[in-house]
Amino acid sequence: MRNFVYWNIYDKVFTVQNRETGRVRRHTPNITLRDVDFEIDQKERERMLRENRKTLHAGVRGEIIPTDPENLEGWTQVIYDPGRHTTFVTIEDEKPVFRAELVHMFVKNQRAQVYAKGLTYEFV
Repeated sequence: MRNFVYWNIYDKVFTVQNRETGRVRRHTPNITLRDVDFEIDQKERERMLRENRKTLHAGVRGEIIPTDPENLEGWTQVIYDPGRHTTFVTIEDEKPVFRAELVHMFVKNQRAQVYAKGLTYEFV
């Protein structure tokens, strides 16, 4: 089952949501997904920027897998800053990303950390 996962800015954890029902399945400090799409609702992003208030408009969709990478060697860190980017981007060179084979998300110092493997840099 594919789930939508987003950074909960208030609780400082990741929220797992069933997008079909809209119900929150759980909150977690770390999660790994496969076959991932990086999603941004551009209209909601524009509204957020226009009204200068935070809204839920970005996250990842994928299948949760029960694994936790021992190290992140060979993984690429990914970020999203709605004031600077219209897509998720690699932290190293700000190259837009749209899909990934694997994504591992965790909390470090109350901040979201997102690492991906097998990135797709073009919208398909």
